[in-house]
Amino acid sequence: MTAADNPRARDSRRTSLLMTAAGHVLRNSGRVAEAEETYREAVSFDTANTAAHHFLGDVLADLGRHDDALSAYSTAAQLGGYSPREADILVRLLHHAGKRDEAIGVVSRWVAMHPDDPIGRHMLAACGSAPTPERADDDYVTVLFDGYAASFDQSLGRLGYRAPELVVDAVGEAVGDARADLRVLDAGCGTGLCGPGLRPFAQTLTGVDLSGAMLQHARERGCYDELIQNELTGYLGDGPDRFDVIASADVLIYFGDLTAVLGAAALALARGGTLVFSVEADPSPEAAYSLQHHGRFAHSREHLRGSIAKAGLDLVALSPDVLRNEGGQPVDGFVVTAYKPRPQA
Repeated sequence: MTAADNPRARDSRRTSLLMTAAGHVLRNSGRVAEAEETYREAVSFDTANTAAHHFLGDVLADLGRHDDALSAYSTAAQLGGYSPREADILVRLLHHAGKRDEAIGVVSRWVAMHPDDPIGRHMLAACGSAPTPERADDDYVTVLFDGYAASFDQSLGRLGYRAPELVVDAVGEAVGDARADLRVLDAGCGTGLCGPGLRPFAQTLTGVDLSGAMLQHARERGCYDELIQNELTGYLGDGPDRFDVIASADVLIYFGDLTAVLGAAALALARGGTLVFSVEADPSPEAAYSLQHHGRFAHSREHLRGSIAKAGLDLVALSPDVLRNEGGQPVDGFVVTAYKPRPQA
């Protein structure tokens, strides 16, 4: 009788899988400490349970225990090989631990095994081992967010994600009371987290995003008049004066130089229209923008001001705020409001 046929081993694996599922329920209910204990028990019943190691790493990362999370993720990767998501998480944790060379090693191994994978290519650039792209590749964005769509809202909820709320509040400050008479675009709408907040301002509410899986979740919210799968700059550049408000929560963090996308947004805005968006703040004051190790771009105040001016927009507000928590640390950013001037009388 092989170990696989051993009834006791089968019972242990079954118990481990059941406990893994229970841990998932506990974590999604916010009972993180109980989830950690349950995942540890799952691992004790079956040390080869890759999912339990991975979810234990998720919980430990939520708790800011990065060394422990790194150990759990590394075990999961050794058992099951690197998936794009596991490679991504390992790289972030290794960078947080100051182990840049090991992070590059993880990405390099992933790219060697899967040379056509857009996530690996982008991560290699984020690690500084490949040229920095002008913006994230369309394939990278599509694959990344198609993969995250099912758990996206829950994951961001655990991170204290505030960007949609901040952007919607800024729209309200810019246009006044909810009027239900504006043509509103949710640019990079994702699962539609901004949708319910934007709906009271909109006569028509349009959402555009690259990820079809994210758009399906946005569709289920029932607050959009139209949802379009398209690349943002190209969509904005399709024609002038189409929207009174363009709102974009944490989408331009996948663009480096913002000149082109803000120019396209200015074209799509009607005269007197409002643009509101959030970006992450660049921690290095000498850089206009930079690609961070987690794969998102960060931008300086000077680049934001300059790109808005080049687009022919007037800056209304550039407000620093905390957009989310990540790795137990606040992620600083800006909420930016700009205005398209009306013609001179």
